Amino acid sequence: MATAALLCALVTGAPAHAATRSSTVRVTLVLRHVRVTPGRLEITAQLRSTGPAMATVEVMHAGQLVVRFVRHLDRGTVPLRWERRIGDEAPWRGRYRFALHVTRE
Repeated sequence: MATAALLCALVTGAPAHAATRSSTVRVTLVLRHVRVTPGRLEITAQLRSTGPAMATVEVMHAGQLVVRFVRHLDRGTVPLRWERRIGDEAPWRGRYRFALHVTRE
């Protein structure tokens, strides 16, 4: 458990020696879906935070950046929803990589 708290403290930018329960901010990315339908690409997710932070979520597909979300978070849940029109479905099918970067505020 101490390792997880230290990892969260390092990710959020808090000093390692001050990794206490009150100074650690945990941010969780909950993916709802990446849906490719005829003519449309939809990405839906949620960010859950235990305190104030700034989160950046990057979505990559085939080595290319698809979308970047930047959100200022307070305690609680923030929905993320993004969609765009696409022509052909085939280039958009496959694996998507999500990266979560968090800094404390």
